[in-house]
Amino acid sequence: MWKGHSLAFGSAAPIGGGTVKQHPSLQARQYKGMILSFNQDISAAGIRVHPAAYLFNLYRRSPEPLEDARYQSLLSESKLFLASDNAELKAYLERLVPRKAKNDVLFLLEHGKWKPADELISRVGDMLEGNEGGVHFPRRAGRGLPRHPAPGPVRDGSR
Repeated sequence: MWKGHSLAFGSAAPIGGGTVKQHPSLQARQYKGMILSFNQDISAAGIRVHPAAYLFNLYRRSPEPLEDARYQSLLSESKLFLASDNAELKAYLERLVPRKAKNDVLFLLEHGKWKPADELISRVGDMLEGNEGGVHFPRRAGRGLPRHPAPGPVRDGSR
């Protein structure tokens, strides 16, 4: 999927073939935000969520576009692991996940109490009152959480 992609200019992520692709670490960070905003049990149990992306079928290139300097602040918060980073991923998970967890995190993710974020409640209220703005959910093929577009316009540098 990321093979052959080049760097985008501006605030967007790598692109290729004319299609905008969001940086995998940004996706992971957004999923973390959604989990913390919507899952009451994760928040109530004090479970810390650490975003990370693992691209199991992408081998590191030289230089690796997904690790470009423009992404360093993102990568410091949301780790990126590629196909050849198995040992690093294992060490990262061993540092973060205790041998005997206090909570069944996977159970809480699947069966926890979900609540809408305050911003969503406010937007739906505005919409019901007839105010502009409303709520827009991006379409996404398949299942899972919605994919959020990269901020700002994307240019590939050619004119």
